[in-house]
Amino acid sequence: MKFKNIINEINIKIRNFNQFIEKEYRFTEIDISNPKMYSDTLQGQWGGEHWANKDSYGVYILFGYNEQNPEQIGIYIGKASQQFIGHRLFRHFRPHREMLDYYKMMGETKITFYSLCTLSTINHESRSLASSLEEFLISGGFDSASLVNKVGKKQ
Repeated sequence: MKFKNIINEINIKIRNFNQFIEKEYRFTEIDISNPKMYSDTLQGQWGGEHWANKDSYGVYILFGYNEQNPEQIGIYIGKASQQFIGHRLFRHFRPHREMLDYYKMMGETKITFYSLCTLSTINHESRSLASSLEEFLISGGFDSASLVNKVGKKQ
């Protein structure tokens, strides 16, 4: 599995983040076998992809790589605290729907996304935790992947 190492790193950060919040508000670690959380069908016909937790608030993570150098993994971490995850993903992917090629630029490097993970909040009232988790995950970076985005930086 191409994104195994970065998913392991993210799960460690989720575990660390969860230590700061009450048990009932904790985020679930990434489980790639759970279709309500993870999808690897981002490339293809518009509308054919599955956006996990699209009607929830939370954090979404896009996993991709540089097709010129497939060892260069890139991830985009975003939050959906004011709008549902599905709305945020639609805003990211809509400009690319005609080309069927979902990507973001990381400097001069094109990172094409193939997988999506969502970490939903338990309810509307706890949606502000999405912002905290997003910043927690982004801070410090990762060893096995490059961040396509930074906190507060619009892409």
